[in-house]
Amino acid sequence: MRSRARRSRGTRSAGTAPPPLRATSRHYRPRRLAPPGGGWRDLLADVAQGLRRALRAHPGAAAVVAVRHASPQVFERAVPTVLAAMNAGLRVTDEEALYLVQSLYILVTGHALAEFGDTPEPPAAPTAYYDAWFDIAVSTFLAGVEARYGA
Repeated sequence: MRSRARRSRGTRSAGTAPPPLRATSRHYRPRRLAPPGGGWRDLLADVAQGLRRALRAHPGAAAVVAVRHASPQVFERAVPTVLAAMNAGLRVTDEEALYLVQSLYILVTGHALAEFGDTPEPPAAPTAYYDAWFDIAVSTFLAGVEARYGA
């Protein structure tokens, strides 16, 4: 008999993220955020693509990420770069810029739920369908940001 009590499935020690969220945060490290000279649009497109890659690599994480707060450690190093790019190319306050990034995060996470939220069941449509839908959604979001906040 083991001397340690076995934890039930679904419990975890305080301060640790559930396994899918930990896996996603480890996987989602933007290869390198676009330099400020690359512009806000390229930077946000890279963020969206990176998050989608991470969620696609860990499909079960989409449902967890959709209802959990993002770990500040994952994103806090990126905040100065994001704010610099957005403030340079858009008429936004820092608060608005962060709301816009959060909105993009929700858009990508929601799309991931539509694509593989029924894991382990396969997606309902071919990958090309979801790729086209994702590209249209992100480009429309970015066009809306530019139309509303463009310099």
